[in-house]
Amino acid sequence: MVRTIKYNTLWRTTLVIFLLMLSMPLVAEENERERAEQLNKQVDVLMARLQATRDTFTYFSTLRQTVETALLCDYYDGMPNARGKISTKYRHGNSKRLAPLRVKLIDAGMYFYGHQRAKEALGILKTYLKLSESHLFKGEKDLYKGQVAYYMSLLYYGSKSYAQADHYADIALKDTEYASDAAEMKVNCMKEMMVTPNDSARYLFVLLELHDKAPRNSNYLRQLLEYFSSPGREQELEQFAKDETQKYPEDKHAWVLLGETMMRKKDWINAANAYSNAIKLDTTFVEAIYNEGICLSAQAQQGLQNTKPKTSALPDSIVKLLQEAQDDFERVSSHDPQRKEMDWATPLYLVYKLLGNTKKAEALAPEVEKQKEKKS
Repeated sequence: MVRTIKYNTLWRTTLVIFLLMLSMPLVAEENERERAEQLNKQVDVLMARLQATRDTFTYFSTLRQTVETALLCDYYDGMPNARGKISTKYRHGNSKRLAPLRVKLIDAGMYFYGHQRAKEALGILKTYLKLSESHLFKGEKDLYKGQVAYYMSLLYYGSKSYAQADHYADIALKDTEYASDAAEMKVNCMKEMMVTPNDSARYLFVLLELHDKAPRNSNYLRQLLEYFSSPGREQELEQFAKDETQKYPEDKHAWVLLGETMMRKKDWINAANAYSNAIKLDTTFVEAIYNEGICLSAQAQQGLQNTKPKTSALPDSIVKLLQEAQDDFERVSSHDPQRKEMDWATPLYLVYKLLGNTKKAEALAPEVEKQKEKKS
């Protein structure tokens, strides 16, 4: 008898638990529906508040709150019922009334950024992307997603959050209008996040690849030169400069880069040849003309030290180099008489002195003294 009572009690307890388990999905479903309804009513209130708001700061803050509330409403509204089916009640209506507000989220981000509130700007732009990727606008083309992602990468980069900046640059890469800028951002992030030799090698590989695709992009070239200018990379820099002249023989800047590389080695002959090629491409290229003159005069002085002539007369080869250098500096003076780009007066004065052209040297002496005073 006792055993029977125990069995009946156990059976009843099991039945109660089973019935409770059956009712739980219904309760959960009911709670989700109620939550979605409450949140939708909050959206109603916030939308009314938006229409009545005239203060810009309050409007944009309320705008973000409205969108975030609508997103949460859609989350609960999109929950499947006990049978696994999804039947949304508020999605269509919320999508329709939020559509005109989407672009205003971008305005809000720019507003907060303009008022030095980068954190708020990032938050509201992040809300824009959440809305763009939500079911409320699923399947609709977003013309501003790349722009917003790029702005966010800029903001994160400015706050030194390089991993986040890189993440949003990846999104911006998919937008053809912002792909180039996003690629620059990614390579900038790679540079900042370099730790291991493998990181450096990967950074260089990507940078070279980007430079090949956009050789006119000064940012890529600048970063490459910064990388190659590090101690111990002199040979890499020289090889890079040679490769540039082979790939882009009609690019005067490539020849100038090779000239500068040769100058660092005091290889005056090859440096002068490189600058000569740049001048052939642009006869008014003041920087190349000036540097060619420097190389020729340095070559002449090096020759004087090596030959040590027995008479006071200079060897013809030395005179020829100095005269060519003189021509270069005088050409620079005609293009840049105020010496805004290059200080041609000092090297031209020294060439005049070496050639024994006393009158021209004396005429130029006051300008040389002025230049010395500026430097001292």
